[in-house]
Amino acid sequence: MSLKRRRESSFLLADVEPDIRIRIYGKDEPLMAHHDVLKLFSSIARDLPREANAKPTVWDLSQLVLEGESQPVSAELVQLWLDLLYARVDSSRRVALPTSLDAARPLLLFADAVGTGDALMQEIGSSLCGNQGLTLKVVVVDAGEVRKELQLRLDGALYLCTPGGEMREYIKPAQTRTFCEGVRSAAVQPAVASALEEWLALAGRLQLVPLVRKLMAFAKAQMVFWGGLSILGPAAAHVLSPRVLKLLPPEILYEAVAWRLLQPEPSAMVVKPYEGLQVQGLPHVMSRSADEEAEEEVSFRTNEHGRNACSHKRGSTCYINFSFGGPGRQELQELVGQVMQRAVEDDEAAPSLRRG
Repeated sequence: MSLKRRRESSFLLADVEPDIRIRIYGKDEPLMAHHDVLKLFSSIARDLPREANAKPTVWDLSQLVLEGESQPVSAELVQLWLDLLYARVDSSRRVALPTSLDAARPLLLFADAVGTGDALMQEIGSSLCGNQGLTLKVVVVDAGEVRKELQLRLDGALYLCTPGGEMREYIKPAQTRTFCEGVRSAAVQPAVASALEEWLALAGRLQLVPLVRKLMAFAKAQMVFWGGLSILGPAAAHVLSPRVLKLLPPEILYEAVAWRLLQPEPSAMVVKPYEGLQVQGLPHVMSRSADEEAEEEVSFRTNEHGRNACSHKRGSTCYINFSFGGPGRQELQELVGQVMQRAVEDDEAAPSLRRG
């Protein structure tokens, strides 16, 4: 006798008539859903007043306008949210999330507006971060006019501005291309900072730790090249606005304090170049390929500002900072990890921490 259970449907409510009618602006026919599903994921849907005599309940979203929008939510947006809910109880459902943060913004705002539970919110955030092609929209304004709308890759890409107004993209050390032309770093830097600030504020408000980490990692990567070459440069100070600092998840703040205490301070030391000097451990962006060392093609020098720098023969330059004493890189990471582990385990010190 077979012990395998025969499955007639992947969804136990497949034969049950939906009892929620969702009214949408500009749409004659309502969207339909099951209250038994919605109540598991949305506090607003859970608390909808139920009709007597088993009549369908109307959920009126026709006047719901999201932050920054001018029109009420669309049927496509609400349906995407419904698909995310049903995908958790129906294995046959497949959901494709947007590949850009700009396109994902309405979904996150809507999910927040209807009281979507934390577990699903975190899953949405993690799914977005798991997309290696996720992009950040940056609108570059120069002299009061919109010049360029850029979609910057948040993973595996490094951008720099050239003195000639060209923006280049390094996807891998051996893959370099002109990303766009006719942009000045003076216009690009505040635009990138503004886009990062806006998204860090939203990700912090929703407590999406993985997304906060991804945005911060992107910002740090874009500061490998500094000054006029960087697409962020000194404008990075504007990323951490007062609202961002107030909204950051506790885990991120605790981690930042741990790094601040344990990481040695950069010193003002400058090494005078000499014949035979070798520099090791350079970032891969200075290499010809991920499998080759950069040292053979890199020169070490002191620039006009009295800072040590390494320059690749292709023309890219990175500053080198020195620090004295303290733990090494691996030990530093281990120490910070110990601090965070204790914070996560201590309910009194960090009652609301989420793992990122």
